[in-house]
Amino acid sequence: MPSFKTYSVHDFAQTFHLNIGAPTQIQYVGITKDPANRLLRGEHRGITETLYRVSNEENDFFVFINLFTVFSSACNERFGMNFMVPNSMIDEIPTELEGRIIEGTLIRYFECAFQKKNRRAEFSELENNLESLAESNHIHSVGIRLAVEPPNEYFVFGSENIAVAAEHFFHCHKVNGHFTLERLSSEADLLSRARRW
Repeated sequence: MPSFKTYSVHDFAQTFHLNIGAPTQIQYVGITKDPANRLLRGEHRGITETLYRVSNEENDFFVFINLFTVFSSACNERFGMNFMVPNSMIDEIPTELEGRIIEGTLIRYFECAFQKKNRRAEFSELENNLESLAESNHIHSVGIRLAVEPPNEYFVFGSENIAVAAEHFFHCHKVNGHFTLERLSSEADLLSRARRW
């Protein structure tokens, strides 16, 4: 007797790697300790505004909850040493601060329209957090490679301000006393910036 499996259309497209030609557009970036209650019960302003302002007839909405792997790297050219260690092992940056920095850099990178209201406050908080890291931990830059593994069309994404791509690379560092975000085109560019700082 033959067996059958039932999939939702989205699970079917992902499982069988179907290319439907519809990249994902990021509408909102945020951090939460309780996604099930805060997001899925409609208590989150960002989700509510997105659902209200973006057409529900033409778009499907997804809430992606991502885990990030954070590494600390240190180079000493004089002694020929180069370390790259997961922050989870050395706990150099407290978890809450780590999350706030990731959130702040993603908000700054994607510049979603629905986050315009709080943009100045978010950027100010990010700059203060990076300044704190620079002073207390001698961390002078933060580099991010954003990609979902394994690659999947659902995670080929961009925003109104950022071109659609399967991978995104950017780097925060200080210029003239202020932290700036530099968009990069490859992991090689990202690694070269990390070594420079």
